[in-house]
Amino acid sequence: MAGMSLIRWLWRATNLYAILLVAMVGTHLEVLQAVNGQAPAPSPAATFPNCQGVVLTYNVSYIAKEPPILSAGNPLQDYSFAATAFILNEGSKTLYDWEMGIQFNHSETLKNASSAVLANGTSFPAPVGNGAILTGYPARNISTVISTAGDLSQSQVLVNLVGTEIGSDGKTSYPFPLSINLTNSGYTCSNPSSYTVSSIRVCCAENATLSSNSCERGQWVLIPVLGTLINVLYLFIVGGF
Repeated sequence: MAGMSLIRWLWRATNLYAILLVAMVGTHLEVLQAVNGQAPAPSPAATFPNCQGVVLTYNVSYIAKEPPILSAGNPLQDYSFAATAFILNEGSKTLYDWEMGIQFNHSETLKNASSAVLANGTSFPAPVGNGAILTGYPARNISTVISTAGDLSQSQVLVNLVGTEIGSDGKTSYPFPLSINLTNSGYTCSNPSSYTVSSIRVCCAENATLSSNSCERGQWVLIPVLGTLINVLYLFIVGGF
């Protein structure tokens, strides 16, 4: 019994020594980093890149093989997928009648899209393997973040997409469209870039050249009308009518 007690005591002492050694080494490394001018690196925070315009994001949330299940890598294999298209207006003007272009490239058929319809009037389900343009329904306009005091229910749109595709290339678990863009006039979109492993993102900046002489929808341009009225009044007086 005395021998067993001694073994247990040695085992506990060894574990305690190991814990103290790890703590001392960790502290020593932090001291060395501070001495060399390198503070321990904090955990990276997820940040959304700044965009002075309209942000578009396409995120793949689900993909699975559908029967019949073919051999691995078969280009005729059917897949079901779910994705989310996200539009956020960080610009300076309201986006009227928004239209988002998605360049599908896997023989996709779109079964449904929440908060949106196909701009060409085709009803779901619809083949979109050559690309599609979505537009808002029933809400068609997206206000700016600043004009709504950060009310995202008015300054962003979330479209849930459900469909099927054929022949994923097998190089990634998240087959993306070739590109996404805003098809409304007055914007220039960047090339798509990976934001996370399952999403791509573009920034569509407002074209400054269109802002100087353009008017917001709903505003009347009165100067030409007033000019015409003045000319008519002048002719009326001079002509003695």
